[in-house]
Amino acid sequence: MRATSGVTCALAAATACLALAACGGDDDAARGDTATAPTATAAAAAGTASGLGAARFRALDDVYAAQLQIDGPGEDADAVRLRAAAEPLLAACEALDEEDPLLAAFRPMCPVLTRFTEQLARLGSCGSAGPRACGRLVANVRRTLSEFRRLSRRSDAAIERSDLTAACKRALATPEPSYEVIASFERAFALLGRGAADEAGPALAAARDKAGRLPTARAALERFRGGCG
Repeated sequence: MRATSGVTCALAAATACLALAACGGDDDAARGDTATAPTATAAAAAGTASGLGAARFRALDDVYAAQLQIDGPGEDADAVRLRAAAEPLLAACEALDEEDPLLAAFRPMCPVLTRFTEQLARLGSCGSAGPRACGRLVANVRRTLSEFRRLSRRSDAAIERSDLTAACKRALATPEPSYEVIASFERAFALLGRGAADEAGPALAAARDKAGRLPTARAALERFRGGCG
């Protein structure tokens, strides 16, 4: 089983990783897409009408923009290349103010996403290490998926408690289809954990298909700017 952008998107798209991980197809990665930063005038006013404020808007905009690159290394990237691709995202999340209740809820998402991509890369080559090693890796992936789902629910709660406009809350919250994708991958990896490889294969394929229908990272960035700008 190889680490693929479709699988990575499934976790990423869960987000309150700022809904930022929404990733449907691979269009953004294939184009080497980068975000166009708002103009200085727009940036100064961004976030005012939504209640987010300019500073928080810029901080989250950096995270969404960095998310565009998360699939850049491609399907066969090893853990080292995947971590390198995730460094801008990690840095943007690290810069989120941990004293701010809203931003602090998003902050833990990116390290979990990076851990997940690295686990998948190792899983793709664990066959040579033997079934016991593969079993441990599958268990780690399942724990990471569960943690990301928990963090997503926590960030959704922080969004709901905030004084943001309804449009901005919708832009930041994790769409329900993203949770459905995560649940699909949890079921597939549970089958792998039980050694039911014949059932796990179709389950993984179905989960990847669901992930492929989610919005792209570019669409998530535009939704954020439109709803919270």
